[in-house]
Amino acid sequence: MRATGVETKGKWQGALAGRVELAHDQRALRRKLVTLDNGLDVLVDLPHTVALETGDALRLEDGRFAEIVAAKEPLYAITGNSTAHLANCAGISATAIYPARSRPNRAYQSGF
Repeated sequence: MRATGVETKGKWQGALAGRVELAHDQRALRRKLVTLDNGLDVLVDLPHTVALETGDALRLEDGRFAEIVAAKEPLYAITGNSTAHLANCAGISATAIYPARSRPNRAYQSGF
């Protein structure tokens, strides 16, 4: 089975072929073999790379959809001695490919 298109969350409706759970760094796809939760192998064959989010769906060649589910990943709290120290830590971690969020006196990063 092949997936040749993508529909964003809330924009697709139709028969669900299954779900595929992918970590953040696995959700940038163009051409890849993925296995749905029901065991169906799907070759993702897109014209260009797309970044998928939870709730998006791959459009399969038979008209059904495979829903994208974000895999659970560890979340790390990064703290600093001061705002300047935390800003330095956040700057260093921002160079990584993992998503990060900051709050006053704390930064959060996933995926190490």
